[in-house]
Amino acid sequence: GPSYQPSPVRAGEVSTITVHATDSSYNVDTTTSGWEQVSFTDAGSPYDDPYASAVSTAMYLTNGTTSFQVIFRTGENKLTRVVAFSTTNALNNYARETQDIPVLPGDVQKLQVLIADEYPVPGKPPYDYGETAGGKGGSSTPRSTDQTSTVTVRFVDQFWNLADSMSGQISLRSSDPQDDAMNPDPKTIDVVGGSTVTYWRFKQVNESPGWKMWAEYPGMETSTSSVSVTPGRFVKLQVLLPGEAADPGGLTGKTGAAPSHWTAGIASTVTVNAVDEFF
Repeated sequence: GPSYQPSPVRAGEVSTITVHATDSSYNVDTTTSGWEQVSFTDAGSPYDDPYASAVSTAMYLTNGTTSFQVIFRTGENKLTRVVAFSTTNALNNYARETQDIPVLPGDVQKLQVLIADEYPVPGKPPYDYGETAGGKGGSSTPRSTDQTSTVTVRFVDQFWNLADSMSGQISLRSSDPQDDAMNPDPKTIDVVGGSTVTYWRFKQVNESPGWKMWAEYPGMETSTSSVSVTPGRFVKLQVLLPGEAADPGGLTGKTGAAPSHWTAGIASTVTVNAVDEFF
């Protein structure tokens, strides 16, 4: 059998897998013919690439040899195997795996931003950018104004594989109009080795549709999923007089003109709210 280690391939490139019919000593039997198929290692195996594909999954052996073209899409610290198996009774349904194939990421093409309980899933489609389900799992679970959120920024290739050779300064901002008091907005962060983790705290409640975040680098921009932000724990009371309105997250927690003079004997409305640290 093969006595060498396969050369690394890159995610998204077409790779050729050659299949031979051999005797027990791995001599090619040029008299053998029949249909062969390829698949990828079983789901759950450390060598599985669930997002890989073959240009053609069934090829005919000619003079004991055939070849397949395959495309791997998971290339983040990944070794992958391909399985070839016969579909001809005369070949007794033989099956054989390749050796471990090192799969490397492609060229950096975009940014990925993960927030709250999201985590990277290299190779997962779709391969777009911005607010997308591609390349990640988990969900942006609701956060309260008491909580600090973890934000992960990654340089990735087309298939969401980490481009660990890339470094640069990223500008990070959010749609929360009040959170500049909690974190610089926009915030400049250094990304080294393709990825970094920073922290963000929202200040103003927005349960629906929620706040988003954006990451920018020259020629690249992406956004997170919406994050629902709920009030923090009750810490104080807020009193609003006629003419005043609540301003959640604002410096004083309210807006409006100074209360006007009241007239004895005429009822006025006073609103009392139970609020969190940021009103």
